[in-house]
Amino acid sequence: MSYDAPPPPFEPPPPPVAIVPPSVPYPPSSSGASTALVLGIIGLAGNLASCCCCLGLIPALCAPVAWWMGARELRSIREGLASPQGEGNARAGMICGIVGTGIIVLYVLVMVVYIAIVGLAAASESLKQGHIPVG
Repeated sequence: MSYDAPPPPFEPPPPPVAIVPPSVPYPPSSSGASTALVLGIIGLAGNLASCCCCLGLIPALCAPVAWWMGARELRSIREGLASPQGEGNARAGMICGIVGTGIIVLYVLVMVVYIAIVGLAAASESLKQGHIPVG
Protein backbone atom coordinates (compact mmCIF):
# COMPACT_ATOMS: atom_id res chain seq x y z
CA MET A 1 0.00 0.00 0.00
CA SER A 2 1.29 3.26 -0.95
CA TYR A 3 0.40 6.44 0.79
CA ASP A 4 1.86 8.63 -1.90
CA ALA A 5 -1.22 8.76 -4.10
CA PRO A 6 -3.82 11.35 -3.15
CA PRO A 7 -7.29 10.04 -2.32
CA PRO A 8 -9.82 10.20 -5.13
CA PRO A 9 -11.94 13.36 -5.09
CA PHE A 10 -15.33 13.05 -3.36
CA GLU A 11 -18.17 12.93 -5.79
CA PRO A 12 -21.73 12.97 -4.49
CA PRO A 13 -23.96 10.25 -5.83
CA PRO A 14 -26.21 11.24 -8.71
CA PRO A 15 -29.70 12.37 -7.72
CA PRO A 16 -32.36 9.69 -7.90
CA VAL A 17 -34.46 9.67 -11.01
CA ALA A 18 -38.16 9.70 -10.25
CA ILE A 19 -40.34 7.90 -12.67
CA VAL A 20 -43.61 9.80 -12.83
CA PRO A 21 -46.44 8.26 -14.76
CA PRO A 22 -48.17 10.57 -17.19
CA SER A 23 -50.95 12.47 -15.48
CA VAL A 24 -54.43 11.40 -16.38
CA PRO A 25 -56.95 14.20 -16.16
CA TYR A 26 -59.87 13.40 -13.90
CA PRO A 27 -63.25 13.77 -15.50
CA PRO A 28 -65.13 16.66 -13.99
CA SER A 29 -67.58 15.83 -11.26
CA SER A 30 -71.20 16.14 -12.25
CA SER A 31 -72.89 19.35 -11.20
CA GLY A 32 -76.28 17.63 -11.16
CA ALA A 33 -75.09 15.27 -8.43
CA SER A 34 -73.85 18.15 -6.29
CA THR A 35 -77.09 20.05 -6.85
CA ALA A 36 -79.12 17.02 -5.78
CA LEU A 37 -77.07 16.74 -2.60
CA VAL A 38 -77.44 20.43 -1.74
CA LEU A 39 -81.20 20.35 -2.41
CA GLY A 40 -81.54 17.20 -0.31
CA ILE A 41 -79.78 18.84 2.64
CA ILE A 42 -81.91 21.98 2.28
CA GLY A 43 -85.03 19.80 2.12
CA LEU A 44 -84.11 17.92 5.30
CA ALA A 45 -83.30 21.16 7.12
CA GLY A 46 -86.61 22.62 5.96
CA ASN A 47 -88.44 19.57 7.27
CA LEU A 48 -86.82 19.98 10.66
CA ALA A 49 -87.76 23.65 10.70
CA SER A 50 -91.35 22.95 9.60
CA CYS A 51 -92.21 21.38 12.95
CA CYS A 52 -91.64 24.78 14.58
CA CYS A 53 -92.80 27.12 11.84
CA CYS A 54 -94.83 26.66 8.69
CA LEU A 55 -92.26 28.71 6.75
CA GLY A 56 -90.02 25.65 6.95
CA LEU A 57 -92.26 23.97 4.40
CA ILE A 58 -90.92 26.23 1.67
CA PRO A 59 -87.34 24.84 1.77
CA ALA A 60 -88.77 21.39 2.56
CA LEU A 61 -90.18 21.33 -0.96
CA CYS A 62 -86.59 20.93 -2.19
CA ALA A 63 -86.66 17.30 -1.00
CA PRO A 64 -88.80 15.87 -3.84
CA VAL A 65 -86.70 17.81 -6.36
CA ALA A 66 -83.52 16.33 -4.83
CA TRP A 67 -85.02 12.84 -5.09
CA TRP A 68 -85.82 13.37 -8.76
CA MET A 69 -82.45 14.97 -9.60
CA GLY A 70 -80.49 12.29 -7.75
CA ALA A 71 -82.34 9.48 -9.52
CA ARG A 72 -81.87 11.18 -12.90
CA GLU A 73 -78.15 11.66 -12.26
CA LEU A 74 -77.67 8.05 -11.17
CA ARG A 75 -79.40 6.93 -14.37
CA SER A 76 -77.04 9.14 -16.39
CA ILE A 77 -74.03 7.65 -14.61
CA ARG A 78 -75.24 4.09 -15.28
CA GLU A 79 -75.71 4.92 -18.97
CA GLY A 80 -72.23 6.47 -19.15
CA LEU A 81 -73.49 9.98 -19.89
CA ALA A 82 -72.15 11.49 -16.64
CA SER A 83 -68.95 11.14 -14.65
CA PRO A 84 -68.97 8.25 -12.17
CA GLN A 85 -67.28 10.53 -9.62
CA GLY A 86 -70.62 12.12 -8.83
CA GLU A 87 -72.28 8.84 -7.88
CA GLY A 88 -71.82 9.35 -4.13
CA ASN A 89 -73.26 12.86 -4.19
CA ALA A 90 -76.15 11.79 -6.41
CA ARG A 91 -76.98 8.81 -4.19
CA ALA A 92 -76.76 10.90 -1.00
CA GLY A 93 -78.95 13.60 -2.55
CA MET A 94 -81.50 11.05 -3.64
CA ILE A 95 -81.59 9.45 -0.17
CA CYS A 96 -81.96 12.85 1.52
CA GLY A 97 -84.75 13.61 -0.94
CA ILE A 98 -86.54 10.34 -0.20
CA VAL A 99 -86.32 10.89 3.56
CA GLY A 100 -87.40 14.53 3.21
CA THR A 101 -90.33 13.62 0.99
CA GLY A 102 -91.43 10.96 3.47
CA ILE A 103 -91.35 13.52 6.27
CA ILE A 104 -93.41 15.94 4.17
CA VAL A 105 -96.03 13.24 3.52
CA LEU A 106 -96.19 12.39 7.23
CA TYR A 107 -96.47 16.07 8.13
CA VAL A 108 -99.34 16.59 5.68
CA LEU A 109 -101.15 13.46 6.92
CA VAL A 110 -100.82 14.57 10.54
CA MET A 111 -102.18 18.01 9.64
CA VAL A 112 -105.15 16.52 7.75
CA VAL A 113 -105.98 14.21 10.67
CA TYR A 114 -105.61 17.11 13.13
CA ILE A 115 -107.92 19.36 11.09
CA ALA A 116 -110.48 16.53 10.75
CA ILE A 117 -110.44 15.88 14.51
CA VAL A 118 -110.81 19.56 15.33
CA GLY A 119 -113.62 19.89 12.78
CA LEU A 120 -115.47 16.88 14.16
CA ALA A 121 -115.05 18.18 17.71
CA ALA A 122 -116.42 21.59 16.71
CA ALA A 123 -119.34 20.00 14.87
CA SER A 124 -120.23 17.71 17.79
CA GLU A 125 -120.02 20.62 20.24
CA SER A 126 -122.28 22.64 17.98
CA LEU A 127 -124.80 19.76 17.85
CA LYS A 128 -124.73 19.48 21.64
CA GLN A 129 -125.78 23.11 21.88
CA GLY A 130 -128.61 22.58 19.43
CA HIS A 131 -127.07 24.37 16.47
CA ILE A 132 -126.99 22.84 13.05
CA PRO A 133 -123.49 23.08 11.59
CA VAL A 134 -123.46 24.82 8.25
CA GLY A 135 -120.95 23.35 5.90
